[in-house]
Order: sequence, then C-alpha cells, then structure tokens
Amino acid sequence: MVVLACGLWLAVSAQNPGYRWYMNTDTGVSVAMDEVDYLLRSDGSAEFSIVVKQGNPVVGVHRVTFDKKQATGIETEAVEQVRLYPNPVQEMLRMSGLSAGSVVEIVALDGRVVKRVEASGSDLSIPVADLSSGSYLLRTANTTLKFIKR
Repeated sequence: MVVLACGLWLAVSAQNPGYRWYMNTDTGVSVAMDEVDYLLRSDGSAEFSIVVKQGNPVVGVHRVTFDKKQATGIETEAVEQVRLYPNPVQEMLRMSGLSAGSVVEIVALDGRVVKRVEASGSDLSIPVADLSSGSYLLRTANTTLKFIKR
C-alpha cells in the first residue's frame, strides 16, 4: 500500500509538475506526500502513524484520503502545525506542535467555548472526561481541528 501510494505520487508528479499531492488524515492533519517518510502500524492495531521527514509523526490515524493542490510558487511563512490525539478521546486530549503562550479553545458545535487553556510549552494535555459525548472543535490562533468525545 505504501509503495503503491509513493509510486502513484511519483508518476503523477512527473506528469503534473505544477501540482503537489497531499495525504489528508481523519485526525485533521494534511501532509504533503513528498514529506511522508513512511507509515507505521503495530500488529493487530487499527491505528497507524505517518512518520514525516521533518517534524512530529501524525499518530492515531485510521484512514486517509488524497488530493492534489496546485503549487503557487509563493513562499509562505511557517505556522504552527498542531496535532491532537487520541481521536476519538475519552478522558485526556493531548496536543503537540503548539507555541508557548498559545490559547487553546474547545468549542461545542453550537459555538459555545466550553474550555479555554493557555499552553506553557509545545505540548498540552486537557482533561475532557467532563464533556458530553459528541463532536467538538479545537481552536488555536492558526488552526481549527475537529475531535470526537466518547
């Protein structure tokens, strides 16, 4: 599967040099295919991790989709790439890739902010056992991710 995905990416990239393929995960993280180093899954596990060449791995992935985006050739400044796991979560939501001092909000789908926490470092754990089951948004200055509370 990994070899096929990488082979497909190489074949399409050669034909469409103005486009870049992305792997979109069910955790809300999108990774450019040329940044993927390998996929890692333990025997018997339904989850896998995407190990990227530069940066933190994307963990807790159950499924991915692929799409291509046109390369603009315009340089963009680096922004924080927040990752959250596990998703779905029961008791403790963990995050990485934050900037120290970032304000993290958990927002119910009706727009209510149900929790607000300030990160003291790049990693953060938020207890969510008190939240009702359902879907929520996690919002930082540069990122909005969806997660499910069970």
